[in-house]
Amino acid sequence: MTDTLSTSPDAGWYDDPAAGGELRWWDGARWTAATRERPTAADGAARVPTEAIPAPSLAELLREDAELDRRLHELGDDLPRPPRRRPDPVGPRRSTWTAAPVEEPDAGDRSSRTPAAWALVALPLVLGLLLPLGWTVLRGVGFSAVFGVLLVLVLVHALAALLLGLDARELRRRDWEPLSPVWALTSVVGLLAARIALVHRQGGEVRLGIILSAASTALGIAAAALLGSA
Repeated sequence: MTDTLSTSPDAGWYDDPAAGGELRWWDGARWTAATRERPTAADGAARVPTEAIPAPSLAELLREDAELDRRLHELGDDLPRPPRRRPDPVGPRRSTWTAAPVEEPDAGDRSSRTPAAWALVALPLVLGLLLPLGWTVLRGVGFSAVFGVLLVLVLVHALAALLLGLDARELRRRDWEPLSPVWALTSVVGLLAARIALVHRQGGEVRLGIILSAASTALGIAAAALLGSA
């Protein structure tokens, strides 16, 4: 490559390789669009050297470049196009397309708040209401208080397993990782905390779930205390 650059001719007018009767301006690296008719001399006079012809002006180069573009367009762009003196600006172009709205990861059809999740949040309150009833009502009809409490716990946790199954099916449809129904074997507060942590780990919104779960737990404790002391 160094040998090619070192043997490149100097800028000047040379025979046009595309038209033998004309001269074309060589800028030292490539052919330009500027051309000249070969100068003629009178009979007996010396031939005019090409060095005596002035270099083309910028306006002339631009004008002749535009003319060459027109000629190339008429020929169907079959000929090679010389490089422009002023290349088109390079940079980001403003798109005419309207960007599609970015959907929130935990909103709309992709929300992690399923109908079963709302029911799960209410379980601490339900448990707080039923435990005193199991303790007193079933004892009044001949069952022991312990049996009544165990029956309430079994029913509430069976309901929790059912709701977790429905919640898991809906979450999978919405491309979320669900909580296993096995968590129904733990406490209702524990499964709510596990679901909140799982949704949070996947980038979901959990503030409302935390508030409602805490409120349901507090109301359940208050209900159990009031009904148990009645």
